[in-house]
Amino acid sequence: MTAPPEQHGRAGDLMTIDTDTTDLRPSRRTITRAAAWSVPVIAAAATAPAYAASPCDVRVGQLLDWDGTNASFNRTSNTAATLTLDPDGTGPVLPMSLDVTAAYTGNMKPGSETAGSTPNPNFRIAPRVGGLGVSGLSLWQATTSSSPQGLGDLGTYTFTFSRPVSNLEFTITDIDSQDTDFLDLLRISASYVVLSKSSSVLTTTDGQGREYFYQSYYTNAADNAEGSGGNLTLRLPGPLTSFQIAYSNYARSFDNTLDQDQAIYVSDMTFDYSPC
Repeated sequence: MTAPPEQHGRAGDLMTIDTDTTDLRPSRRTITRAAAWSVPVIAAAATAPAYAASPCDVRVGQLLDWDGTNASFNRTSNTAATLTLDPDGTGPVLPMSLDVTAAYTGNMKPGSETAGSTPNPNFRIAPRVGGLGVSGLSLWQATTSSSPQGLGDLGTYTFTFSRPVSNLEFTITDIDSQDTDFLDLLRISASYVVLSKSSSVLTTTDGQGREYFYQSYYTNAADNAEGSGGNLTLRLPGPLTSFQIAYSNYARSFDNTLDQDQAIYVSDMTFDYSPC
C-alpha cells in the first residue's frame, strides 16, 4: 500500500522530495572480485587480426568489464583505485588507465558507519548488479551524523580516464532507500542523456537548476544483484576525460540503532576512444 506523498527538506537544501511507502525485495549488497577490461567481439569479413589496420584507429564500443581479463584493478585504499587497460594483450594498442577517487564532505565516510571486523566495502567489485548480468564497482558510504544533514554529508566520486572518451555508457544500479536509514540521492557532473531509468527513480532540481536523481519510495532496500528497480542508464557524449558522481543520504529521519550506510554500483561501461 502506498502512503500519501510527503515533502521534506532541511535548511540549506534547495529542493523538495515526495516519498511513498511500499515493499520491494529484501537487500543486501554482495561484493568482492578482481576487476578488468575486455574487448567486445567484432565480426569482420577479412581474416586479418584485430587492430591490424592501425593501432591508432578509433575503438568504437570499447568494453570496460569489471570481471574481464584484459586489465588489472588495484585498490590502493578505501578512497582510491586504478584500473589499467591493455586492450589487445601484447599487441600494438597502447595501454590506458581509469583512476577512481573519493572525497567526503561533512560527516560522510567510505564504507560502513561502524567498521567492525568487516573489510571496508567501498571500491569493491560485485559480480552481478541491477539484474543486468554484469558486474559493478561499489560506491559505498555512511554518515556518522545523528540526524539527516541532506547535502551537508556528501561523497564525491571522480572517474578519470588517461585518454579522452566519447559516448560513454553505463548504468548506476541499486538507487534505493529504507525508512529511517537512507535515501539515495545523486548528481552527475558531466553532460548526459538518460537512456532509461526505473519508474521509481525520480528527478528533482536545486536552486541552481542542477538535476538530482533519487529513489521515490521508502522501502526495504532492493537486491543489488538482481533487482532492477534502482537502475539509471546514462550516456555521456563527451569527449571527456573525467566525470563525477555526487552522492548523499536524503533520508527524512534516522534510527540511530541502524548503520546509516548506503551504496550504489557503477556497471560495466562502453565508450569510443583513440588509443594514440
